[in-house]
Amino acid sequence: MATEKLFADRAILLDENRLPFEQNNEKATRQSVRPTVTGNAKIMIYEDIVKAEQKRAAKEAVAPGAKRSCRHPQSSKPGEGKRSRADEMELSKREIKALGLEYTLNTT
Repeated sequence: MATEKLFADRAILLDENRLPFEQNNEKATRQSVRPTVTGNAKIMIYEDIVKAEQKRAAKEAVAPGAKRSCRHPQSSKPGEGKRSRADEMELSKREIKALGLEYTLNTT
């Protein structure tokens, strides 16, 4: 009987705390995400938004990290920009092959 009462009280307490807990997590998420600003407030059609995003991406690609600092360094080598996942995979495969660490799967 006492065990049932204990579990019931605990369930009620958890239900009461769930909503404030979820609200606190939402607040933390909103604060940690930086908004993307594409320009001044104005009425835009979808094509204008896409053009503004492309313009912004091109501007950031020319001078990555020029305006804001980053916790992690962009690149250890000067002149080396961001690479796609496919480029990273190809570079990794070449490095592994150069070091002689290839793993071959024998199916016989």
